[in-house]
Amino acid sequence: MAGLLFSMLGDVFLTQYVDNFMLGLASFFVAHIAYIIAFVQLSCKKAVLAAIISYSVGIAMYAFLYPMLGDLKIPVLLYILIIITMVWRSVAQHNNSPASKLAIIGAVLFALSDSTIAINKFYMPLPYAQDVIMVAYWAAQALIFTSAYKQNTLSS
Repeated sequence: MAGLLFSMLGDVFLTQYVDNFMLGLASFFVAHIAYIIAFVQLSCKKAVLAAIISYSVGIAMYAFLYPMLGDLKIPVLLYILIIITMVWRSVAQHNNSPASKLAIIGAVLFALSDSTIAINKFYMPLPYAQDVIMVAYWAAQALIFTSAYKQNTLSS
């Protein structure tokens, strides 16, 4: 629920009415922390291969965007690290249950949505970017929420 709440705040901060990218970024940062905590509570497995792959993708994205980030180099680096950690921890909690698979798909879709935002904002406008961003984002939120709900009902 905390992840959804802070994501909602992030959505508000990114609207044209508020248009505060840094507050939006901070809100989503906290949302990812909430999701990481939830995934770690499910499993503390190291999942080294998943970590290596996840962080390699994150480093590649940051290297690609770095020349265009200007004053946002540090905030974007921190954000990439947190969302990649969220993806890694979603994989680490995998236990072959349908709920754990939903969490992984949701986390990857969240990263896809945010990658599309980053490329669209810092590199070049992408056709249908808003459609891709919103479909991936809402699917991610729904899948992560559903996975948490299913995990809670299974353990109760």
